[in-house]
Amino acid sequence: MLGDMYEAGQHVEEDNAKALHYYREGMAQGDVDATLNAAWMHRVMSRTASNDEELAYHESEAIAAALRAHELGDGRALDISFQYIAKATLIRIRHEHKAWVRQHADEGHAIAMAAWANMLGTYEDKELYNQRESVRWLMGAQAIAPDHEYVQDAEAFLRGTGLVSKWVYRLTRQRIRAHEVPGTDNAMV
Repeated sequence: MLGDMYEAGQHVEEDNAKALHYYREGMAQGDVDATLNAAWMHRVMSRTASNDEELAYHESEAIAAALRAHELGDGRALDISFQYIAKATLIRIRHEHKAWVRQHADEGHAIAMAAWANMLGTYEDKELYNQRESVRWLMGAQAIAPDHEYVQDAEAFLRGTGLVSKWVYRLTRQRIRAHEVPGTDNAMV
């Protein structure tokens, strides 16, 4: 509750560092809500990081806290962890978890598939970037959970905003045959 108070500025001055401190204390005691709140607070603080070292710390800790919440049995945490991994600004942070995301994508987890699509569709990541594969994995996620907000956000990311990127996305999508789409009904998964 102290973490919530400092995060929202209720009865105390708003202070994200203090909120994180109290969330981490709750996390150390095995409180699932505090653990998820710590993950969120690390994400918030990563947005204002002053250097790559601080950014790496907060992005890594956000993912670690989400994974810990999953271990503690929170049903939302697995999806959150995939999203945090795919949204990590530092490519090396994504790469630390790419095998884990891919494993869950291969098992047909829609949010992992969308996260994997985002990771493959990030042009700045020269090691993973593959436009066709990113669209293919997104199509698998859409087949399983077409209305999930994160799946829709992944499509918006891959489609892009410019006319050329939208055209390339549409053309790539048209060239992928139904039997190539990953998912539990396909033999390739």
